[in-house]
Amino acid sequence: MLDFTYIYIMTAVALLLLLTIVNRSSYFEGRKIRYYRLAILADIAILLGYVGRDLSERLSELVLAHISNTIIYACAPMSMYFLLLASTKEPNKLTSLCKSLEVLSLVIAISSPFTGLFYTVSPEIIYSRAPF
Repeated sequence: MLDFTYIYIMTAVALLLLLTIVNRSSYFEGRKIRYYRLAILADIAILLGYVGRDLSERLSELVLAHISNTIIYACAPMSMYFLLLASTKEPNKLTSLCKSLEVLSLVIAISSPFTGLFYTVSPEIIYSRAPF
């Protein structure tokens, strides 16, 4: 495994511990705790996507590279969106706008292996960011 893979795994374990603390805390109310959980789970998925990227480089596996990048680019905005929902009392126009942007971002991330809008991966497993 590559050096960063260990860091990603340790960070994912730390986020799992944070998730346990949030679950056991009486500080958060029902709606907020759900969004904090979803934000932490999205962050864990991002870290696992980076682990998959490291493994795809090591194994020269193109499909794993595309799956890992799609997970990273799909979950990063979701994490921020869930934190936004956790920090607001009630959904409003801003959260509705962010929801629309999140859906658009998710569609672009899922289609990116075919369209190259967020990223491209060469057959030699070289990652390149795209215009978006």
